[in-house]
Amino acid sequence: PPSCIQHLFKALHHESKTVRSRGASSLATLMELSTRVDALISELNSTIRGKPDKDIRTSMLNALSGVLGKVGDKASVDTLLNVRSTLEQLTDDSTSGDEVRVAAANCLGVLSGFLELAR
Repeated sequence: PPSCIQHLFKALHHESKTVRSRGASSLATLMELSTRVDALISELNSTIRGKPDKDIRTSMLNALSGVLGKVGDKASVDTLLNVRSTLEQLTDDSTSGDEVRVAAANCLGVLSGFLELAR
């Protein structure tokens, strides 16, 4: 299902919040069947770092949170540490906007459980 994953990833860029939300939820569910979690997590992280607009970035963060919640235990420590760096930067950046900062903080909360397990 890599093509399904790509279509859902593209849905995260859609102008409609409903489409982005459903894409994020479906992506998290589909990732439970995938063995390539690091690739998707890294792609989400890279896109979030690329400074898309606030709505898209928030949707990406929500998708990342959902994916981590479902398959974070399958991700490598290096991937998780890269994500943590991005999330910490976003939560510290007052220019990101409240919605982005809250989504990043929520995602950081999900991520923290997996970093504890990796120790």
